[in-house]
Amino acid sequence: MDIPDSLREYMRLFADAGRFFRNGTELFAVTSWVQVMLGQGIMPRGYHPVVDWVSDDDLKSFVETVEKLIARCVAIMPRHEDFIARHCAAV
Repeated sequence: MDIPDSLREYMRLFADAGRFFRNGTELFAVTSWVQVMLGQGIMPRGYHPVVDWVSDDDLKSFVETVEKLIARCVAIMPRHEDFIARHCAAV
């Protein structure tokens, strides 16, 4: 199958430096595109220089904040077994 030019360009940008161009009409969000590209074995050869604008301390703080948010969300969710029993139990 021929690869559309737009997809070929996405692949080139990602393989170059993990970048994407979005015009707002794409099927996938950026995080989904990353998963698609990595799943297809396309690994970036480098990274975008804007990454260097974020200090290590700021990056660590951001990741810790995300980690805490995920932990809070998980803490209020029911256990998988409880969810199945409540919503998917066989009758």
